[in-house]
Amino acid sequence: MKKIVKKLLPLLLAAAMLLSPLTDLRLFGGAEVQVQAASLSASTVKGLVSILREQTMKRETKFSVKFTGTDKAVDYVLGDDLSIIYYDLANLDDAKSSDDADYLVGNIDPEAIDIEYSNGCFKFKFGYFETVKQTEYVNRQVEKILSKLGVDHMTNYEKVKAIHDYVCKITSYKDDADNCSSAYSILSTGDGLCNSYSLLLYKLLVEAGVPCKWLGGTAGTKRDAAGHAWNIVELGNKWYYVDSTWDDLDDEKSWNYDYFLKGSSDFDKVDPSEPHKLDDCYYNTNFLKEYPLAKKAFKKGSDDSNEAVKDTDNKNDGSDKSDKDKNDKSDKNDNKKDIKISDVVVYKIPEKGSMTIKQGKYDDILFLLENESEIRSIKAAVKSGKSYVKTTDYGIMKEDGISFYDLEVKGRKAGSAVIKITVKLKNGESKSYTFKVKVK
Repeated sequence: MKKIVKKLLPLLLAAAMLLSPLTDLRLFGGAEVQVQAASLSASTVKGLVSILREQTMKRETKFSVKFTGTDKAVDYVLGDDLSIIYYDLANLDDAKSSDDADYLVGNIDPEAIDIEYSNGCFKFKFGYFETVKQTEYVNRQVEKILSKLGVDHMTNYEKVKAIHDYVCKITSYKDDADNCSSAYSILSTGDGLCNSYSLLLYKLLVEAGVPCKWLGGTAGTKRDAAGHAWNIVELGNKWYYVDSTWDDLDDEKSWNYDYFLKGSSDFDKVDPSEPHKLDDCYYNTNFLKEYPLAKKAFKKGSDDSNEAVKDTDNKNDGSDKSDKDKNDKSDKNDNKKDIKISDVVVYKIPEKGSMTIKQGKYDDILFLLENESEIRSIKAAVKSGKSYVKTTDYGIMKEDGISFYDLEVKGRKAGSAVIKITVKLKNGESKSYTFKVKVK
């Protein structure tokens, strides 16, 4: 298996840290997984989830995994609430891509999930609403849509509103779960079910730099009583509900904001007789702690920057702090605003920005990262010489507490190429790094 420990040594020395030998870094997040030919095996839930991600990203419909974990872990995987899918897999998020995590889970057909366990082996069966090729189409369209909307010049609130309105504008609700449950169905035909609305909203917002989650549950609406999907969006360090499906008015090119950026106490205020209810997995895990919901709706004009702000609507929810706590929070916010690219990308390989690779061989461009939670995105592009190199972007990875970005480069044929990697922070700062690659 591929090892890049030697490449990482200068980074580790620079950071004065120790790193145990890495196993195959093609495995997301350094999780404990072994892949040998056609066999898959794991000994922990974390390792099993990494395999699930790998297989479902390829839209595999059937696969088996040898599992040597505890009986408790087996029971968790077989749980009726499917937390292994809707919590663990949804939270396994590669910062470089919006195709995994919630978008991946939302494209798994819940009616086609089957998990069995016998003789130390899990057998998984999945069905999907969107193929890999269809997701690629969605990504191309999303880039065009965001450019058309001009989101780069908007506040986060303005982005959420513009994208919410756009999804409502272009979508006609169609109750056809087999054909209209994906973002692809909206962008290719204009028809969508609630799952389509929420997945397209998720994809557009995440690509626009606004934290968003896809949610599954039920709602008491007459047209979709059996199941429903909607979103939560982060503004000002709190999360708010958005249901673009219910805001879209049937058979009309118009919409309202009855379910737009609402809190836990007023999401269903318009019609309390038809409430939204999240699936059990959200209550049986740490989801609601990790994504704290605001009590009341977001107010236009409030701080929508993803910095911690005082929620003035929640006066009686125990959120008031002492003056010292408020000052501490303010200090933390100031520190976040002061973070620069140089505080995030602390070392790069090759240091001088040039590398030589033999034909058919691999090498890596690596960034040692700190404060990686402040990263909005890292994207790599071959600016010239695409026929000479092939790149595989493994995104942000972590091993023994060390975070690093890994772009693998393979030499295809003799020639020269230029690769540009752009790092964007949540505070809006960005920087591009250029690497010259010679293939011999």
